[in-house]
Amino acid sequence: MPVYCIVSCTVPTPRERRERVSEQRHIQLWRLKGLDINFNSLRGFAALAPWHLQCPSSTQNLGFGVHRTMETSIDAVNVAVVDAKLMSRSIFSYGAHLRLPVTGHSRYGNDLAKFSFRKKSHIVNYLQFLNPAITNLAMPYPETTDAFAVNDTKNWSTFKRQELPLKKFEETDVDIAIDACGVCASDVHTITGGWGDDIPLPLCVGHEVIGKVVRVGSKVTRVKVGDRAGIGAQIGADLTCGNCKADQENYCENQIDTYGAKHTDGTVAQGGYSSHIRGNEYFVFKIPDNLDTALAAPMLCAGLTTYSPLKRLGAGPGKKVAIVGLGGLGHFGVLWSVALGAETYVISHSASKKNDAMKMGAKDFIVTNEKGWNEKHKFKFDFIINTADATDKFDLSAYFSTLKVGGTFHMVGFPDNPLPAMQAQIFAPNGCYMGASHIGNRPEMEEMFELASKQNIKSWVQEIPLSEAGIKEAVERVYKNDNVRYRITLTKFDDVFGKRA
Repeated sequence: MPVYCIVSCTVPTPRERRERVSEQRHIQLWRLKGLDINFNSLRGFAALAPWHLQCPSSTQNLGFGVHRTMETSIDAVNVAVVDAKLMSRSIFSYGAHLRLPVTGHSRYGNDLAKFSFRKKSHIVNYLQFLNPAITNLAMPYPETTDAFAVNDTKNWSTFKRQELPLKKFEETDVDIAIDACGVCASDVHTITGGWGDDIPLPLCVGHEVIGKVVRVGSKVTRVKVGDRAGIGAQIGADLTCGNCKADQENYCENQIDTYGAKHTDGTVAQGGYSSHIRGNEYFVFKIPDNLDTALAAPMLCAGLTTYSPLKRLGAGPGKKVAIVGLGGLGHFGVLWSVALGAETYVISHSASKKNDAMKMGAKDFIVTNEKGWNEKHKFKFDFIINTADATDKFDLSAYFSTLKVGGTFHMVGFPDNPLPAMQAQIFAPNGCYMGASHIGNRPEMEEMFELASKQNIKSWVQEIPLSEAGIKEAVERVYKNDNVRYRITLTKFDDVFGKRA
């Protein structure tokens, strides 16, 4: 794969050559609207350019006529995109023609390699970063994403950076340059094989994605370029079936998960531990201005997963709701339930998180490792939202006994192991029900963000900068439940991928 660089198309005239005008005038990188940046200035950008690599060879022979190659016009200044190694050779040849010191040109050639790019689209982003007034460039958008992916479920916490294909861009699609991505327990269940070993590899996970919209299809109306937007755990559906038409697209038979599923063109969907993501506009959501990116990202999956059943089961004033487990999902359950006006309780196996639960607004904290814990809470709750992933170890009859007649024990936390065996009779004393749900629909996502914005709800988040080591730390901590309070968001994507929007 060629490595590209950009040079000014200002080519010296024969008179200038005869006068041996300083080669610095002729070999400028980035000359836009009077902004001339020489090699010395560009050294300051080295830390911002993660694409600088040793330049591979190319069979294309450009010589010095680079201004005729892959050319685009930017405000009457032509900028060429050329193979960096060949450009380095051109500088060397041009220096020899001028009888200038070879050592100087060798240095410039080395410097040039520092400001080369693996994809032409990265150059567009840097040009726009240097001069935000430039908005219309005849250059391609990325057809791949620069991703951190797992290649083996046995080494599930080892992520390697690699280019992965994006689905074919369609008229209803949106491209997002990612700024942050939450780390969800679903990511860990997937890469460990806990929910099944049959996953496509390599796989980039992450479905709590927020970034800037950089491209929209011709039929997109919900977002525009420049918007801050997010994508949750679902990235597609047929949008024509009965479920979709009834705002139940999260139960569409043809739904497409944000990672690991196949798009209609056969491309495997790749998630948010990456530079870009592409999806149907129906599953892209504008983020309210007053919500912090790192805090809002986990709402796109964990937030919606808990908000949806709370709304559907009627959480609000006069209702008593119990949240089982105060983890990443559970803490959202408490925040939403309190915000909706319900009297909210937390049920947990130990009292270690009681103070946190009370700070979130819970009325009481119930500890299940106390003998007979359920006795004084019988027939108390209108419904229970179970966010724990250790339900396989529960005495479910004790939990059911705390429900009012006709109450529901609703599951959103899904353990790797099967649920405990039970007899049908344990449902009878309370006439209770047991159910589950899958994320939520678009109207619920929009309601959730509106609630968070109006009530200034802030998720409890720990931030980890994106990197191979950072991702490893994050997923291992989630796997071990190692002092995660209460979500982890990967941030500082620009430090890895550069300014992309």
